[in-house]
Amino acid sequence: MGSEKPRPPLALKPKLAITGGFFSSLFSSLAGNTTPERSSTSPSPTPAKDVDPTTVNETSVSLTIFSADVNVRLAKKVAAELHRSTKKNPPTSVKYDLIYVSN
Repeated sequence: MGSEKPRPPLALKPKLAITGGFFSSLFSSLAGNTTPERSSTSPSPTPAKDVDPTTVNETSVSLTIFSADVNVRLAKKVAAELHRSTKKNPPTSVKYDLIYVSN
C-alpha cells in the first residue's frame, strides 16, 4: 500500500504569456523560457440596476425571405471535370433560400 503525494500549491505555478502563436509557445516551453503573465487591472464592475420583471418591452423584427429554384446547365467539359474531381455528377437543380433579418 502506498501513500499519496501532497499536491503542489496552485499559486506557485508560473503562467506563460502567449504572444507569438503555437510554435513560439512550443519552442519557448522546450527551451525553458517562462515569461510571467501580466495581471490586468480592470475597473470594478458597476452594480446592476434593479429590473422589474413584470415590465413589457416591445420590439419588432422584419423577416424577408427570398427563395429560388435554379436549374443548372453546365458545359460537357466542366461537368466532366467536376465529376472527375468530386466523383459525383453535378446537380441539375438547386434550391436557394435566404432569410434577411432587420429591425
